[in-house]
Amino acid sequence: MRGRNASSLSAPRHDSAFFECYWQTLQSTGRWEGEMWNRRKHGDEYPEWLRVRAVTDAGGRPSHHVCLFTDISMHKARERDLRRIGFEDPLTGLPNRRRLHDLMGSRLRHLRAGESLDMALIDIDAFKAFNDSLRLGLTIGSCRAPEDGRETGILFQRLESALYTAKRHGRNHSQRFRPALDVQESPQLGMVNDLRHALATGFQLEITESVLLDERAGDIAPRLEALRALGHPVAIDDFGTGYSSLGYLKKLPLDKLKLDRTFVRALPGDRADAAIVTAVLAMARGLDLEVIAEGVETEAQRDFLLAAGCELVQGFLYARPEPAGAIETRWLPVRSGEGSAALAAAEANG
Repeated sequence: MRGRNASSLSAPRHDSAFFECYWQTLQSTGRWEGEMWNRRKHGDEYPEWLRVRAVTDAGGRPSHHVCLFTDISMHKARERDLRRIGFEDPLTGLPNRRRLHDLMGSRLRHLRAGESLDMALIDIDAFKAFNDSLRLGLTIGSCRAPEDGRETGILFQRLESALYTAKRHGRNHSQRFRPALDVQESPQLGMVNDLRHALATGFQLEITESVLLDERAGDIAPRLEALRALGHPVAIDDFGTGYSSLGYLKKLPLDKLKLDRTFVRALPGDRADAAIVTAVLAMARGLDLEVIAEGVETEAQRDFLLAAGCELVQGFLYARPEPAGAIETRWLPVRSGEGSAALAAAEANG
């Protein structure tokens, strides 16, 4: 480059207005700093962070300029990756749900009078098998705006209602949303409503081991921590029957373990079950967890567990299964404080 004008390395990405501002700032202040695209000697373009300072002669006039630049190609690549991760699916490169929300919101805001927007949610059936062997089947749930809603959240909910209904009718099927799907044909939404109702009342939250070990659930710890902060104790149900991992007992925010009835059934005579129960109780004490023994049917079982340090039990020794409504009628007043006097009296009587 010696003897040549530095402008020969300029990348054709900046317009004349950019360079007018560049020279105006340099002439008025004697310096300029900012991002600029240039070319390497082989012609490939790259971004750089450029600092320019004018050097003056004895008369105070600029004699030449000193430029210091840093190649920021890697930084720009990371920025592109972050944008891509935020708005694209990493496997397919297609817009993800967040990007789709933005696109839908913009499109809905610009709907003209009398104009409609059709949408469809497409699920690839048996994706793992398809990915392995190129077996393709699509299940589609669709809806239309503004007839089925004007907000992206409502429209996505209705797309999912239609998709779930299509899956129940058989894969490789298409289903258009209709209002009845929200209530009559969507057990998933019904389950969500039931869970919200249960949390609104604090019932104790019980999670089976299979949920904790299911990779599809993702990182469940922050969600459990949020529920505990709202006053919901968290218990692990059927402890010891699945692929138990002692690691999650240390990492997850838990309050109680529910010892499965398979270890209680043969107490106190079975030495192996007695040893397992004793070990679980000792471990729970060390982790500051309460243990609830399930399936207690005899006084001998109860007495063994109490002597071993397990003070909470459930089973036929105390009550048989009842309809949920009957249990709620009896326990909800106690939960809210209306029946606290009766509960205190019952505890005083043993």
